[in-house]
Amino acid sequence: MDTLLQSLSQGSSMGLFDIIISIGISFALSLFIAFVYKYTHRSVSYSRTFLNSLIIISTVVSVIMIIIGGNVAVAFGVFGALSLIRFRTAVKDPRDMAFMFFVIAVGMASGIGRYDIAIISTFLICLIIFLLNRYNFGSTQHSDYILTFSLDSNGGASDIYKPIFKRFVDIEQLLNVHTKQAGKIMHFTFSLKFKDEHKIDDFVKQLDMTQGVSQVDILSTKDDIERS
Repeated sequence: MDTLLQSLSQGSSMGLFDIIISIGISFALSLFIAFVYKYTHRSVSYSRTFLNSLIIISTVVSVIMIIIGGNVAVAFGVFGALSLIRFRTAVKDPRDMAFMFFVIAVGMASGIGRYDIAIISTFLICLIIFLLNRYNFGSTQHSDYILTFSLDSNGGASDIYKPIFKRFVDIEQLLNVHTKQAGKIMHFTFSLKFKDEHKIDDFVKQLDMTQGVSQVDILSTKDDIERS
């Protein structure tokens, strides 16, 4: 313990300008990582607080590394002491934990002045994340979403939803349909894969505004259904 305090008391040899650069680079890279996390996030456990925490964790870690002067032995001692802190919010998604390790590594590299490692690793790992997300690596599903909605056949044709499907949906599969009120109300369940997932909100809004359509509900199957 005395050795740890003695090492900390020596402080960092970095100048004021270097300290600002280290914290600034850590902030900029963690902000970029946060955008990547938000863009590639698909499960239902999204949290704005967690997104902000990624940025804060990275900058705080860079400050800690500046304080201890890049001494690896002292770093383990400090992080061991910090591990005594208990967090009330559990990390539900293993992917979130991976992002936490990601920003910690970037913060450490920035804090010891290895900006080359911080920048190159950030862009390479983010590229890997984009590729995994783009090709839906590991998925056993041929579709990404389950859509359910009700249709009042008295309000119009029973296929009134098809033009909207044609505009937004790449692959569709009718899973189930059942009727109520002597066939007047039809309840559909579809498996869908969209042409552009960023337009799902527009798809839901237009479908919900269609005459006779009600109770529109959509569920992502990418993460939730495949877990066992």
